[in-house]
Amino acid sequence: MKAFKLSVIALFALIAGSALAHDEATPANAVMASAFAKAKAEKKTVMLSFHASWCGWCHKFEDFLKIPQIKKIWDDRFVMVWLTVLESPEKKSEENPGGDEWLKKTGGENGGIPFIALFDGNGKMLVNSNRPADPKVANDKGGNTGYPAAPEEIGWFMSMLKNSAKNVTAAERATIEKVLRAEAAKIKH
Repeated sequence: MKAFKLSVIALFALIAGSALAHDEATPANAVMASAFAKAKAEKKTVMLSFHASWCGWCHKFEDFLKIPQIKKIWDDRFVMVWLTVLESPEKKSEENPGGDEWLKKTGGENGGIPFIALFDGNGKMLVNSNRPADPKVANDKGGNTGYPAAPEEIGWFMSMLKNSAKNVTAAERATIEKVLRAEAAKIKH
């Protein structure tokens, strides 16, 4: 029985490995089920990012995750999932079927993309990138952090990691924040 369970976990991991790399043809439910199984087996946090080919901020987030010191943290701590949504009419076929339902389910239907949500291995959503309004800042309405570039967005993203991705160490969070701030300094606002 134990060998059977290990075989099932290995199969899910194989499916997850192929489905997680921007596989637009895979239905969102299958992508997420594979991610949850992999995260549970590897004791990782699932990070789901909604994106589209036309979204510049989505590409900035993808590029951020490729920075070597960040990539190591993500590979060690997260099962990274990309769901393609909100594509232009000529690219609608690239969307993950059911991705729009996941966008609604995670609270991102009105926030733009990239929209990010963190889950545990059981599929429980822990937090999303909808930053609450800061009452100390005049006219701050909060909203989707997306790719965290502004100081308040970086603050919320770091809060997301600290409070929901318990497997990320304080030193790793410090590295993430340092790199985010350095990358943000390169962006002309």
